[in-house]
Amino acid sequence: MQDMTIYQKFKNKSTGRVNRKIYEVIDKSATIDRSFVKEGTFHEAKNNTLFDEISLISHKKASSDDWSKLSNLRTGYKAESLNKFIDGIIDNLSEHIEKTWQPNKSNIVLHSSGWDSRVLSGILLNLYKRLGDKWLGKILFVCFGRESSEFKKIMQIEGWSEDQFTSLPINDEAFFDYQFDFRNVWHYVNGCCAFPINIHHWITDKLRNLNLISENLEKVWIWDSTYFNELYTFIPKMNGNQIEDFLKKYYYSKYAETISASPCNYVRPVLNFETLKHLIESNLSKSTLRYRFNRKVVERINPKLITPTRLDFEGYLIPQKHYERTKNNYYASWYGKRVKPEELEEPVNKVVYHPWWSRWSSASLVEHLIEKGVEVC
Repeated sequence: MQDMTIYQKFKNKSTGRVNRKIYEVIDKSATIDRSFVKEGTFHEAKNNTLFDEISLISHKKASSDDWSKLSNLRTGYKAESLNKFIDGIIDNLSEHIEKTWQPNKSNIVLHSSGWDSRVLSGILLNLYKRLGDKWLGKILFVCFGRESSEFKKIMQIEGWSEDQFTSLPINDEAFFDYQFDFRNVWHYVNGCCAFPINIHHWITDKLRNLNLISENLEKVWIWDSTYFNELYTFIPKMNGNQIEDFLKKYYYSKYAETISASPCNYVRPVLNFETLKHLIESNLSKSTLRYRFNRKVVERINPKLITPTRLDFEGYLIPQKHYERTKNNYYASWYGKRVKPEELEEPVNKVVYHPWWSRWSSASLVEHLIEKGVEVC
């Protein structure tokens, strides 16, 4: 009973080698694809990448058979009240998490101050109360940035012990030094991602340095509830074509790009067959679910969790010295000297999804490949 998380996958056209990490399938030579450079992002119509020799496998081939099964389901025929529908979602998610949870792993649960996170931690708490320490094993809820104060209130309301949650700053000098290190960014964001940071690498390295998780990343699982509200207000009563549209939207986005570069096993429990099946078969309208559906689920799980404030995340501005360094690193690189600055949009100094960051991380990847002896042209 696995979740249906979708990873981007790359294929070397000559060797046939396939991997989630683009740099793992590059052979002895790599030719820059100028059309990809111009667009700066992946696109379903082409599935091209930074290199002529490498293609991005299509969303259909990269996804599990369960997505095809969803497309064949009868839609919108189950009549039920909103409360009954929400109870069914909670039951399906609880069953899925109970069966997939691995107590012998270092389980990191990403948590913000938002409703999606409260759904996941609330369900985990109820399972823990029912199944005990042996089922739960080692768990660590992790929050980062400006949402830490409200996150702590949520943890305290749920009753987690202080060794089961922690906060990490993501707006201090050490964070920006790490995430915008040109020598390593190719590794963090998979070489040509249009989002400049990958929080998974930062979190795992930080937690290992603090001796809070296993040194062996194969024993580390990252759990995430991102996309809950968007997913559960987008999918109800979908037909086959609409499900494929959702799959494409998800596959060619920063979400799939980021998790494909994750150093650990990654679990997004909201993507599981039985829960999505429930959504598709219900006759509830999207308009009924549109307004803060995730908040309604939280209230059903534990009304006390409604109290802490939901803080909206805004893209962080990059400190000026790091911004200047990103530009200087780019323009001094092999790639930056050949992809002329005047051909591109202006560099951006904010943590946002943007083609500039794709070119910046591409330049980092090319520098790495040249150092390894790959012939780049």
